[in-house]
Amino acid sequence: TSAVMQEKMMTYQDLLSQGSLEDGSAPEPQYDMVPFSHPQFVLYSSGTTGLPKSIAHGAGNILLQHGKELVLHSDVRPKDRMLFYTACGWMMWNWMASTLQAGATVVTFDGFAAYPKLASPWDVIEQERITHMGTTPRYLQSCRRRVRPMQDNDLSQLRVILSTGSPLLPEDF
Repeated sequence: TSAVMQEKMMTYQDLLSQGSLEDGSAPEPQYDMVPFSHPQFVLYSSGTTGLPKSIAHGAGNILLQHGKELVLHSDVRPKDRMLFYTACGWMMWNWMASTLQAGATVVTFDGFAAYPKLASPWDVIEQERITHMGTTPRYLQSCRRRVRPMQDNDLSQLRVILSTGSPLLPEDF
């Protein structure tokens, strides 16, 4: 029931006050040193070759791999702005969050990307001055037939469009 849920739920204010000192200030964060291979998160394979498999990823490995992919392969720089339309349960969420190590800003979007209109993501890209957009081939295919972002939006700051999740058709490049 809702009364039971309310009794067990913590408000945002409760969360903030739990870490407060008596004077209301926040204590200095404490960090634990962990080994390079210390598990950072567990992700699952897609299941395309059988049942999904759990894969543990080490903290040091992720730091190096994501850093390489972001800085060398995707040209992420300090002050860039990354928007990857992804749910936090998909591995691209972790990858996008890693842009912080390059000094970039993560911009998130809550809800269905193509609402209230198919061109909504392009409007967000213009308004938020996004430099790196991550999306899916399916969204790009839908745009090819019905949206004109190059004509309808100022995308002069957008340098990189990343696509993942399925193969990208040549006409969507």
